[in-house]
Amino acid sequence: MSAKLWESSSTNAAQTTLNGTINDSVQTVTLTSVTGLVAPGVIVLDRQDGSGNDTASKREYISFTGISGSDLTGVSRGVAGSTAQSHSSGALVEAVMTATHWSDMVDFLQTEHDATGKHVISTATVNYTETHRLAVTSIASVALLSAVSIVYPRPTQIYWSWMGALPTVLTGNATHFPVIRSTRNWTLKNTFVSLLSAPSTGVLTVDINYYSSPTAAATSIFTTKPTIDVGEYDTSTAATASVLTLTSLASGVFLRPEIETPNGAGELMISLIAEERA
Repeated sequence: MSAKLWESSSTNAAQTTLNGTINDSVQTVTLTSVTGLVAPGVIVLDRQDGSGNDTASKREYISFTGISGSDLTGVSRGVAGSTAQSHSSGALVEAVMTATHWSDMVDFLQTEHDATGKHVISTATVNYTETHRLAVTSIASVALLSAVSIVYPRPTQIYWSWMGALPTVLTGNATHFPVIRSTRNWTLKNTFVSLLSAPSTGVLTVDINYYSSPTAAATSIFTTKPTIDVGEYDTSTAATASVLTLTSLASGVFLRPEIETPNGAGELMISLIAEERA
């Protein structure tokens, strides 16, 4: 079996009996009671007979991964060096700490620790999306790692706003919207455009262009540009959803929005949602 952490029983020296005879190959074991047993766990059958005499030749250790009613499921027979064999109904069943518990716990811990408890992995992988804070005793202690990698993605959001009534047309030739330069490699995921004053004479259309350099030609990041319909306030209810044509943005690329058809709208907010990648 592969190393894993096995549960102990919820009560000390939990005991029950086998409910029905089993042969040496059955994979579901039915007990008289499962009180005190916790999955995944390990039991021992026939450690002693009904008179309290040790029965070493009949003893079998069995692991299980689930409990359903009075049945142990996901059973592995003959673990911890024991032999799978037949057992009679009424045979003693016990939940005690076993070599399987200890050996698998040691193997589990030693995948990242030495015998003194120190981390010994050569490459540490930190998943950014699952890590809120990484604490170390000192910056110097980080240098003990031979390699450190961060698993991406890391979320980010690029934001522009325009206060007041929108100009008739604001294209890339104008300088009203600030240019933003990407300082990381980004994967573009989505856009969200909203207004505080809805368009009244037609559909609002905006665009976001990218430039490989400040003097390069502008190229739209969209196949279908974001729109807001008459009387509405954001792109979430648009009759036609925007579609990104550019999803992989390299570090150093410049971005700037355009207002193509304002149609009486005002107070514009544009958000470009992205994830940082390696």
